[in-house]
Amino acid sequence: MRKLAALAAVALLSACASGTPMQESKEAAAPIPAGKGRVILYRQGVFGAAFQPTVSFNGVPKGKCAPRGAFSVDLAPGNHTIEATTETTKQALAHVEAGQTTYVRCGIGFGVLVGRPTLEVVPPATGKSESAELAFTGRY
Repeated sequence: MRKLAALAAVALLSACASGTPMQESKEAAAPIPAGKGRVILYRQGVFGAAFQPTVSFNGVPKGKCAPRGAFSVDLAPGNHTIEATTETTKQALAHVEAGQTTYVRCGIGFGVLVGRPTLEVVPPATGKSESAELAFTGRY
């Protein structure tokens, strides 16, 4: 039984994103390009770690909703549709302003066969705090 628990713990931890924490990443702290805004998508939890749906911005795949990971996308100002899909598709509408950062929390909830994605635009202070310790997985 202990071996099974140890194997489960190793599998869970290996499914988490790896990389430099957001608060220490030079790439994550890079200036926002002129005339663009930044969206940071992050996932705090490890529930459903085996499910890492691809996240699309306006129909274009950009990154994965990886456990304990975060990534950023620089976009033109305006409204942007963000989607994550497993057995269902979840959408969120993010309003992006030039020179500003918008945060979107991703997660996995219970589903019939596989986990269902969740997406939520959160206040900047909340997003910055919740994503600070997560592994930065890239800028797209």
